[in-house]
Amino acid sequence: MKRVSCKAKGQSGFTLAETLLTVLILLLVSGIVATGVPVARNVYEKTIVAANAQVMLSSAITALRDELGTAWKVEVAADGRSVTYFSADTGGQSKIMLADQTPIKIREYGLNANLNTKEDSYIRDDKAHSLVPDEASKLYVACDGISVKNNGIVSFSGIKVCRKLDNSVVASLATGVGAALPLDIRVISGDVTRLETLSVETP
Repeated sequence: MKRVSCKAKGQSGFTLAETLLTVLILLLVSGIVATGVPVARNVYEKTIVAANAQVMLSSAITALRDELGTAWKVEVAADGRSVTYFSADTGGQSKIMLADQTPIKIREYGLNANLNTKEDSYIRDDKAHSLVPDEASKLYVACDGISVKNNGIVSFSGIKVCRKLDNSVVASLATGVGAALPLDIRVISGDVTRLETLSVETP
């Protein structure tokens, strides 16, 4: 009896065993890829966050030096949570404010007739802005305290970059960004005082 074949002459195909083996291999490869993607994504995000934190830390150091280096009538609060000064850039009064688990803020005041009194100032903007812009970031720059050293030096201790989500520290001066810990800024004018009493202003 002659064997009947459904295949056309010259055609070949996969056996059931070969097809099942191919499907099994595809499932294994898909499983490995699916498991590896989240891991790779986490590593990528951690790397990006760490890089952004270092950039923000360097920007904060530069911004603080720019703000206070050429300022005059620099007054550091007794509680170490704020510093008021007259800016060489604007000629007006500004204030750097610290608060727990929040970014370092700067509030600018308008020009006044008598530079000796803060009472003659008017608030230019009732909303303080961050020392380093952080609106589009998951990070912010914070600081533990401000103090005055001899010879007109303002010292910032515990400058760090934290996550907004849980306030955990991502980077600090201790991790090394080309600046010593604490950050000491020499005020060129030498006009630096430590106030015994100063009303605390919430950012």
